Amino acid sequence: MRNCRAFLALVAFAGLSAAWAAVDTSSLASYLTTSPDTTLLAQLLPALLPSVDPRVVSLTNGTVFVPSDAALRKLIKKKYKNNITRLATDSAFIRTLASATLPYHTVPGAPSLAASLKAGAKLTSLLGPANGNLTVSVTGKNLFIRGAKNKVQITKRDISLAKGFIVVHLVSGLLTPPPLPKSPSPKPSKPSPVPSPSPSPRPSPSPSPSPSPSVYTNPYDATYTSAWDFVTRIYPSVWLDQGDDAFFAPLQAQLQDPQWSGTFLLPKMGLLNGMDSTFLYYYNVGEDVAANILRPNATGIAGIARMLANHMLPSTALTPASLPGPAGANYTSAGGDPLMVVSGLDSVTGSFNLTTPIGKPVTAQHYIKAGQASIWIVDELLWPRDSPRAVPDAPTVLSYLENPKFTNPTMWGLIKSVLTAEDLALFGNPNTELTLLTPGTSSILGNLALLANPAANAATIRALWLNHIVPGVVMRTSHDWYDGRVLMSLAGNALRVNSTFSLTQYQVNGQGIAMGSLVGKSMIWSIQGLLFPAVVGGPTSSPSPSATPSPAPSPSVGPASLGGFLSQPSVLPAALSGALLSSLEPAQVAALSDPATRATLFLPDPATLASSPALAALLANPLANALAIKALLLNHFVFGTNLANAAAVSDGLQLTSAAGNTLTFTVEASGAVKVNGVAISKPTPLGQATVWMAAGVIVPPSAPLASPAPSPTPSPSPAPVPSGPGPAPTSFATLSEALRGTPSLSVMGAVYDAVLVSPVGAIMQSVLTPPYTVFAPSNQALQAVLAALNITDINAATASNPLAIAGIVLPHIAFDQALPYSSLTAGRTITTGLAQFGFASSLTVQVSAAGAVSLAGPKNSAGVAPGDVFVGAANNIVVHVIDTAILT
Repeated sequence: MRNCRAFLALVAFAGLSAAWAAVDTSSLASYLTTSPDTTLLAQLLPALLPSVDPRVVSLTNGTVFVPSDAALRKLIKKKYKNNITRLATDSAFIRTLASATLPYHTVPGAPSLAASLKAGAKLTSLLGPANGNLTVSVTGKNLFIRGAKNKVQITKRDISLAKGFIVVHLVSGLLTPPPLPKSPSPKPSKPSPVPSPSPSPRPSPSPSPSPSPSVYTNPYDATYTSAWDFVTRIYPSVWLDQGDDAFFAPLQAQLQDPQWSGTFLLPKMGLLNGMDSTFLYYYNVGEDVAANILRPNATGIAGIARMLANHMLPSTALTPASLPGPAGANYTSAGGDPLMVVSGLDSVTGSFNLTTPIGKPVTAQHYIKAGQASIWIVDELLWPRDSPRAVPDAPTVLSYLENPKFTNPTMWGLIKSVLTAEDLALFGNPNTELTLLTPGTSSILGNLALLANPAANAATIRALWLNHIVPGVVMRTSHDWYDGRVLMSLAGNALRVNSTFSLTQYQVNGQGIAMGSLVGKSMIWSIQGLLFPAVVGGPTSSPSPSATPSPAPSPSVGPASLGGFLSQPSVLPAALSGALLSSLEPAQVAALSDPATRATLFLPDPATLASSPALAALLANPLANALAIKALLLNHFVFGTNLANAAAVSDGLQLTSAAGNTLTFTVEASGAVKVNGVAISKPTPLGQATVWMAAGVIVPPSAPLASPAPSPTPSPSPAPVPSGPGPAPTSFATLSEALRGTPSLSVMGAVYDAVLVSPVGAIMQSVLTPPYTVFAPSNQALQAVLAALNITDINAATASNPLAIAGIVLPHIAFDQALPYSSLTAGRTITTGLAQFGFASSLTVQVSAAGAVSLAGPKNSAGVAPGDVFVGAANNIVVHVIDTAILT
């Protein structure tokens, strides 16, 4: 029921600015309520929720064939006279749609991209193998999904949700599910004091995990005498023969023991075949091309063996019957590192999720019983935190590119000749953070059009190279390459990631990538082809005497979009550029890369940015302050309006920034122009946009504050909460924004955000479904608690013990009830927290003679400030400021 309410709440919260409407792909529910392709289905959700199959709402892995607006529009026109209200009130149809049709459109398990849907392929929906089988058919280039009674066409393919764990395909209609078998009605019988024995009694079978074990063992259904028996059958024998068996040597005694009752998390083979940079680092430590030695040395073997030790739970056999254990449960690996389970077992797919020692998400699936051991297949390598991840002898990107062991000297010589001193300084800085996609030698040197006239094509070659660089973003592991992710190149173009669930094939703009290496603080991957920029002209061949003269290319390619402009290190520091790009939605990134985007940017120069204390505080903790960074940076953008010069600005002009705040312009007698008191000058055209230089940072009026370090000693008790009528209600879109945007609650906001990005964040989000009320301690009150716990770094504390930090938040939340200030009447009892997590309290409302409201708990009391802070359009989340943290 809680999931259903969360689904409905997402519908209410789906209102977005028309200029910056962005599709939320974090979950299936989020997508359905924000996608422009599913607006009709979103309108039907309130009617569907009472009877919707909960497995659809809570899907974590799978493929969903979602009926598009066009599909529902045809149905509404045909049967309901173009009136969606008629459809929504057809209770029989809605009940069938919610309980049978939508599950029939949902296929749990490994997501299926369109490329994997081959003619004749069978898919099993949530309705099960008896009633829910679907068949793929292909006609020309068109894909169809055939059910028991009809078929639908896939009209839009490969919409990646939840970082690739869910794939949506839009379809042209609704599949008609087969009639579900009805359970026979029990016949009335006369009661008998003594049950009659069965005429042919049989012994009761031993209990087995539900669902059928076949769900887990496929495709590895066989009998294995030990874990090592399974490993040697699955692991390529040629690799073991070449020496990979040395990686397992410290574990082999237990793996070979048929009585060993532990768990081994076997990685997918693709991770050991070029798609994990740390594995490649260790494998290549002993490489000696001259001596034809291509095997790791003792250091490499020890490093890989240490990683595989983290894949073993030495004394715990995780089985389907033992899962779901408590989400958030910690296990210690044979390597001594913690592994945390972050989701229960999916009863349909037989998979569960956990996190690596470095905090990366992992999916474990395909349970195999091998002797007394349990084996699961995982999609990530479990490296310890202290694993080295740098290429030997290459501390910087420049040193890597200039090392002939890694880069062809002829190719690099050509590229280097067209780069600027600023480019080379960026590559030579050991603190540079970027992702470089290096094309193969043949891709560059085999491009005759480029090489026909290198001097004339210098600008094109430089732009081409910069289009293979993503500044400020370090794509380290397989989970970073999730399908549909949009990256901004240094040339100002959008690069789109395509991937498959197997995590062995990745593409950027259609070009395959592999073989990644961490170099300094940057990541370098090989790419099979070239990423030609969209904003630069093609190569120039040798001029022909009879050819029509054309303008010669500029010596250096200037950016043609805001994205390209901001990607230049001289304009925006790499750390800030990376923070900006990582905080934006894909639609926003795409708009920045479009030269046709009409916009105005007020850009402080690097020195001004570096001297801004507000910005410095935010960048000191970019993860926890992501929302604040986004709000601050977007406050310098105006989209849809191009203020091309001073003549376009009039005194008193007001525009709305991309952050949603009002920007007021003043024109002084001298002609100087200011926006919100910050002087701006030197308008520079950039495509359909204009960039003004700003003499300061334009701070939002209610800027979320940075996550501060608490004082070493508890702060003094705050003044008593004033009585009397409270302030006018304030409303925010999300709880995070409410906490950070409310004066005196920024510390609570930082704690809450840190929990959300921790391994228990998914649990927190799943229980935080409206309605609920948050009694948030003020900054002083919460800093006192953190100081008493010796916590000086919120993010570090949350990373090391996320449940403990979540335990600070939970006792301040009253679930299932939205309590405005007016409802806090004397004697009312309020239960906060969740008893099942061990963090709960019972509070009694007290009202003084002067009208001051307080909450009396078992260990202390907290005063409540007058007023209400509402969250969401439905106002079914309420935040109150209290002067003392609630103790449990």
